[in-house]
Amino acid sequence: MLLVIDIGNTHTKIGLWWEGAWLAHWRVVSDATHPSDSYGHDLRGRLAAYGGKVVVKAVVASVIPQLQAIWEEVCLSYLGVKPLLVSAATVPQYPVLTDNPAGVGADRIANVAGAYAYYRGPSIVIDMGTATTFDVVSAEGALLGGVIAPGLELITAALARQAAQLREVPLEAPARAIGKNTTEAVQSGLIFGYVGLVEGMVVRLKREWGAEGIKVLGTGGLVGKIGPHTAVFDDILPLLTVDGLRVIAEL
Repeated sequence: MLLVIDIGNTHTKIGLWWEGAWLAHWRVVSDATHPSDSYGHDLRGRLAAYGGKVVVKAVVASVIPQLQAIWEEVCLSYLGVKPLLVSAATVPQYPVLTDNPAGVGADRIANVAGAYAYYRGPSIVIDMGTATTFDVVSAEGALLGGVIAPGLELITAALARQAAQLREVPLEAPARAIGKNTTEAVQSGLIFGYVGLVEGMVVRLKREWGAEGIKVLGTGGLVGKIGPHTAVFDDILPLLTVDGLRVIAEL
């Protein structure tokens, strides 16, 4: 059985791959103050539900160095498995053609692997989480570069924090763009405004890149807030990152 661990800024997504399919996947809060034993006991309890199946391989992508070390210790102490730690150096099969490949997040490399396995052609991967990343993937599976924008929840919280007469609102689209009250007006700006950001950035990237047959793939915990209100996505793949890690582990 393969254990996949994608450590993000807010949540850590974990998956179990068994005989060609996802046996289970779940998420926990990304908290570097939790000791490895806390994560280890939780993992052991979850694994016990799968009738003696043994983890023989593990792969970790992390944007938080402290948590990467914690999960590496969990894999070693609780599973007896040394995990593959994803980076531009450890996954040369998907070249990172940026000025500083070592500075590119492991989750973005996993997204490249997942996108290339899904569609062996040029693509733009939009991953909407704490931050929203746009990764430009060549027809050969290389990361050419991309864009990093503040995530939808960050913008929501910042607006409420900095504007004295505004408060946080549910991240839901209003019935119309022209808000009839403050809540609707804020929701319109957040949801429909973010749709404009995504659509405008895709137009700009496609025009600058100039490749033919580009597919736009969406993933991340917040893509469901935007996806229903735009036709920019060719496909929305909620498990793209963990599936990319599975692809990397199988190389």
